[in-house]
Amino acid sequence: MNSGNRHQAFKALKIPSFPIFVSTCALTMTADNIEHVISYWVAFQKFHSPTLGGFAVISHWLPYLLLSAGVGALNDRFDSRRLIQIGGAMFMLTSLGWGYFACNKYACRRDCRRIAAELPQGMPLWDMLAAAVAMEPDLIRKSVEAYMDVAIDPGMYRGTARLWPKETRPHLGESKVRYVTEVDSARFLYLYVSAMAIK
Repeated sequence: MNSGNRHQAFKALKIPSFPIFVSTCALTMTADNIEHVISYWVAFQKFHSPTLGGFAVISHWLPYLLLSAGVGALNDRFDSRRLIQIGGAMFMLTSLGWGYFACNKYACRRDCRRIAAELPQGMPLWDMLAAAVAMEPDLIRKSVEAYMDVAIDPGMYRGTARLWPKETRPHLGESKVRYVTEVDSARFLYLYVSAMAIK
């Protein structure tokens, strides 16, 4: 058999630029898969929404289905290498943009300032603040010990809380409580806006 016509396996590896092409494609695909894991994990940790997780998967793969025919037509008209390079650049820019907006707190700070400006003076978020302090005790800046009871007698004050300092407590079965007098309002507002963003 003529040795000149002998089949040579992996002939593409003999091309000097081919190993670079394979290496960069492998790195791009590895980064793509890592980005999938991180983005889905971050989205679920931030919002705890299986629906949002399903949407993330669909929104990632649906463009492949919808745009594959058009990209195939472009591939027939233009150099495949250039299309791969353009696609890789778009992927990197998109991933960087997603990471920036996912980690950037500027937008949340802006919303905090807007909500704080729109809240009427003297209108605290009582229930939200109580829940936030229960979940994040380090929000408390100042507090005092007091004794509390709830009025159960018929009348207009029924159901209201009554507080006494230790020195003047009536000793009628009241409970010792920690009365919060000051919280980290800026951090509370940030947590409140972050929680509202889930809706």
